[in-house]
Amino acid sequence: MDKSEARKVYKALRAAIKDKPLKSKAIHHALVNLDYFQHAENIAAYASFGSEVDTWELLKTQLHNKHIALPKVQGRSMEFYQINNLENMLQSSYGIWEPDISMNPLRKFDIVLLPGLAFDVYGHRMGYGGGYYDKYFSDKDCLLIGLCFEEQIQEQIPHEPHDIKMNMIITDKRIIHIAKNNKSVV
Repeated sequence: MDKSEARKVYKALRAAIKDKPLKSKAIHHALVNLDYFQHAENIAAYASFGSEVDTWELLKTQLHNKHIALPKVQGRSMEFYQINNLENMLQSSYGIWEPDISMNPLRKFDIVLLPGLAFDVYGHRMGYGGGYYDKYFSDKDCLLIGLCFEEQIQEQIPHEPHDIKMNMIITDKRIIHIAKNNKSVV
């Protein structure tokens, strides 16, 4: 199955997942209890959209404890801007909530939280196909954490050499640590 075909399959699979609010809370709980998260100061996150793991509660509860930045896509590039509240966000033409670009850009992160259509046990992530996260974080030194529902974990997904790999994946059932040798450690 090629990547385009796989995206359609994984998007439908994610849309069909039941109990997303409850599962999102379990993921949020696991994340905020990680030592990595508790010691992180600068976090790149995302404002959840559609059937993604809900991040709105996380953003609300952590906004005053951490420096949180959200992505803004402009043309073929992406930049992260720090948010101070959720009221100053703007909705893109795709319906995605983005930061107001008058806010400060942040470029150095301790942790990056990434959405995806599917992830595999080797740390590969399938996004929407734009390559924005792959390009932006290819040369950055930060902990990449994929957030997904357990049903989104596959044994292996199509990937290319330039695709960034997660260091960790958090689901509603487990935390998958990706070791340097590409093997998953639950």
